[in-house]
Amino acid sequence: MRLNKIALGLTTLMLTALMIPLAFAQPTWSLNIYSLGVGGAAVPFTLNGAPQVTPYSATLPEGTYTVAMPPTVTIGVNTYNFVVWDGGSTNPTRTIILTQDTSIYAHYELVPPPPPPPPPPHGESPGYWKHQFLAYIDGKGKPQETWADLVDWTADIDAYYSNAPPDFYGYALPPVSSLDIDSSGTFTTVDAYNIFKDKAWKELWIGLANWYNWAAGLGPYET
Repeated sequence: MRLNKIALGLTTLMLTALMIPLAFAQPTWSLNIYSLGVGGAAVPFTLNGAPQVTPYSATLPEGTYTVAMPPTVTIGVNTYNFVVWDGGSTNPTRTIILTQDTSIYAHYELVPPPPPPPPPPHGESPGYWKHQFLAYIDGKGKPQETWADLVDWTADIDAYYSNAPPDFYGYALPPVSSLDIDSSGTFTTVDAYNIFKDKAWKELWIGLANWYNWAAGLGPYET
């Protein structure tokens, strides 16, 4: 009988020893984090500083967790701004005290694309640019542009002498070398003056006018 009592006591002690860790085991809960408004795409974020992506789902020990969503995220060609958590907070960083199964939702909205640029101002005609050069060089009439600007714009055009012309709203500018009618290796105001003055170069007038429209920040002249 004494041996039985001893055995029973030992069994009780062993069971108690096994149950004590169970009694103090830390509970775990599921944490689910979703992002809405991004077309189902994954959004990167950090959980206690560790990188994660949505949708996120894990079973974690009870405790405090910090979720930091990006204020702005770019997915493909679209950009989205963080708006609000499901609880109403507009701070993209949120602290979760995990004491039960929890799901949270970060709401994003699409940033509208910028409006298209306004159309360029209408380009001036060959007659307009012809008048500028004749006014300064021949003293005929009153110019609308300054000579300093004409010189600067001519230098800007000459910078493309050995390069392909820039894009000009789809208009094909002629090669600058074709405007160097005195074959000096440089396009100058003298070339421009002689082209505009002489009808023998009439086929170059629109192209040359549009070079000056480009240099002046205008749009193409179209007949």
